[in-house]
Amino acid sequence: MPWNKLADGTLNIVSDKLIAEGIFGDKGVIPRFFMTGDGHEKPSFKWTEKCPAMKSYFENAMQEGKLCAHVERLPAHVAASDVPVFLQALHGQSRIFGWELPIFGPLAKAGDLYYRLSPALAMNQIDRALLQTFSEFGFYAQEANALVGSVGNPAGLTNVTALLTDLGEYIVDVMAAPRLADAQRSMGYRTRLKDYYDTIMELRTSAHAFIAAPIQHVIDQNPGSVHIITCGNAHLTVDNPLFQYVHIQGELGVWDAARVF
Repeated sequence: MPWNKLADGTLNIVSDKLIAEGIFGDKGVIPRFFMTGDGHEKPSFKWTEKCPAMKSYFENAMQEGKLCAHVERLPAHVAASDVPVFLQALHGQSRIFGWELPIFGPLAKAGDLYYRLSPALAMNQIDRALLQTFSEFGFYAQEANALVGSVGNPAGLTNVTALLTDLGEYIVDVMAAPRLADAQRSMGYRTRLKDYYDTIMELRTSAHAFIAAPIQHVIDQNPGSVHIITCGNAHLTVDNPLFQYVHIQGELGVWDAARVF
């Protein structure tokens, strides 16, 4: 049985009556697999307590040690507060799993620094402030570069070493002269930085086969458990949605791309 699409926000209106009427398929059945687009909410999974039947279902699974919550966090950053209060005992059970890949940590920091580098280059403002920002950017870009194999070595990321070398030499040369920066060269580097940044953003949804791996591992290690999986809703609205890479072996699974419940 494949993953079944729910209309966006369906889980926000679930009631005992609708479950009895078969909102998930067969009358009275609650699925064992859920994937939702509320990965950036704090906490995620608010929909789990929308009605008594759902809340009881998840509470019972948790008490039996058969509920796994998958969150869009680095494993080291998982916290009890990632789930609703009534499910926070999962943290003590070590059953909240962060599926974020390690490479996304330094890439997020490099992406944030891009927004300081790009305007400076657009204004042809080559100074000590830019050098400091570039140094920080280079640190995180190199850290990410050591992990590109974990997401299939996309060319837009593996080429960053040449960019760092070229841009670094340019900044140092301009500051050492001293002379006016070359506006055309500055814009050329800005374009190359934009290409790198675009690859970072595209990777969030183009690396689903790799992102799904830690989720699949937990599923395979916990047969018979209930799995609630959350992600940013863009992971569900692109042409290659995340659920297509998570195999549930004939079980009933539903997905709801709403961002907020």
